[in-house]
Amino acid sequence: MVLLVQIDNQRQERVDKMTKLEKYIQSINDGNIDYDKDIETIAKKLLKKFEEVYNTTSVNLSDCEEDSGFVMMPAFLKGENSQKEWLALLDIGVGDAGELFGIQLLHKKHGWIAQKDWKKVLTEKEQEEFENYKYCPLVDIPRDIHTKYQYNR
Repeated sequence: MVLLVQIDNQRQERVDKMTKLEKYIQSINDGNIDYDKDIETIAKKLLKKFEEVYNTTSVNLSDCEEDSGFVMMPAFLKGENSQKEWLALLDIGVGDAGELFGIQLLHKKHGWIAQKDWKKVLTEKEQEEFENYKYCPLVDIPRDIHTKYQYNR
């Protein structure tokens, strides 16, 4: 499965010039994740790849300055009326004190689905599972003030 965010070919050839965000996306797209595994196993792999790129699991603005203060991080997601958890990648503005800007949801059948495409791709039942969703980031943002929609595992 390939994450919907793509990096142009010219930049892939110059890995040393890539930003951390681009390196993280490339590491996800490199084919070394077995998406047939359970979400706990996949989440550990995504977190390991994050740590390999950022050298931490606690991200500050200084860790993502080259990406204008943005970071993509693994997280779990669930709706308030459902106990089913889904794996996701969050687009977080660390420079905006942890504001959530977008979500890529991992779907067993459809792969990574951008939040803007959920209504087109997910079944009605699956969409209901996300009503009033909350998320549990697997990476810590020490100055995150946007915790109202987060949950702990």
